Amino acid sequence: MASLQSGQSHEFGVHSGQSAHLHIAHGALRLDSQHLWDGDALTIEGGTDVVLVADSDSGLMAFDLA
Repeated sequence: MASLQSGQSHEFGVHSGQSAHLHIAHGALRLDSQHLWDGDALTIEGGTDVVLVADSDSGLMAFDLA
């Protein structure tokens, strides 16, 4: 599990041909203008980089779906 403090950001990159699933365990995160809260999840397709910004202290789990 990864932890982000309020205001901290983290970049996730996924290699081409792979995908990843991110699950927000607690807190509030933002991806561009999309807000994510406890229990929300998203899938990142290969060749994509995303930057998540914590709006509050947050925890998330990342799963490599190769």
